[in-house]
Amino acid sequence: MHSTGHHGTVSDVGLLSCPVCRHPLARDGSRVHCREAHSFDIARAGYVNLTLGDGSRRRVGDTAEMVKARAGFLDAGYLDPVCDAVAAAVAAGHPGRGCLAELGSGTGAHLRAAHDRLAQTAPGPPPAWGFDLSKAAASSSARRHRDLGFVVADVESQIPLLDAAAGAVMAAFAPRPAAECARVLAPGGCLVAAFATPRHLERLRRRWNLLSVGEGKLEALSKRLEPWFTAGETQTVEYEIALAPADAERLVAMGPNARHDGLAEPPTETTRERISVTVARFLRQGPTHR
Repeated sequence: MHSTGHHGTVSDVGLLSCPVCRHPLARDGSRVHCREAHSFDIARAGYVNLTLGDGSRRRVGDTAEMVKARAGFLDAGYLDPVCDAVAAAVAAGHPGRGCLAELGSGTGAHLRAAHDRLAQTAPGPPPAWGFDLSKAAASSSARRHRDLGFVVADVESQIPLLDAAAGAVMAAFAPRPAAECARVLAPGGCLVAAFATPRHLERLRRRWNLLSVGEGKLEALSKRLEPWFTAGETQTVEYEIALAPADAERLVAMGPNARHDGLAEPPTETTRERISVTVARFLRQGPTHR
């Protein structure tokens, strides 16, 4: 879905924090800066680049090819029920104050769905920011959703938001740094996580020897979040899809298997496959500072 909005949230950067000193950011033309004079570019596509460029990062974002494959797969509608479930969980848990943030926002599809759902239930939807390590993802999502804000950032190191700035944080198939999620969420806010179960795409993974999905993800995540969060509603969204050959290739090309061997022998006919994703909501408790 393409947004028709034109007001843009890049101009409203007051909830973003400087990755160097953590002071609030303000916009000045095509750059944002803090009171300590640290300055960062706003790209022509409309996203803000808050990476430090110190060369020390070992994590890498998705390539332009991976982003294009993901956009094509999502646009085909295969994950619409998952997207709807994530949006519903956000709408049920957002306290009505604070921004909406997505970690690993990719093409912006989940952020778009959640923001639209909140717009239906609130008099004015909150500011929305998507964070991704990939410049290609930020560029694509900023062009597709001009009324949402997108930032290039390494969220596993630091989420560039002010303390307690968010009412909801989303992480769909993306990193969930527990302490940072707790810091940026206001008490009463929520973290919504979505992750594959071992049954997810199991036929495709078995047939082409793709990366496996481990057991016990919900239990492990709950334990990591325990110091700051209490568990809320959890559901597993599971259904069958008829996967066209071209979309099977996109599915592999958009994820971690793209960095391995991909499909040695691409499929030539439509196949049945299972989508199986857990969507879990966690409630932020207690003080916001570590």
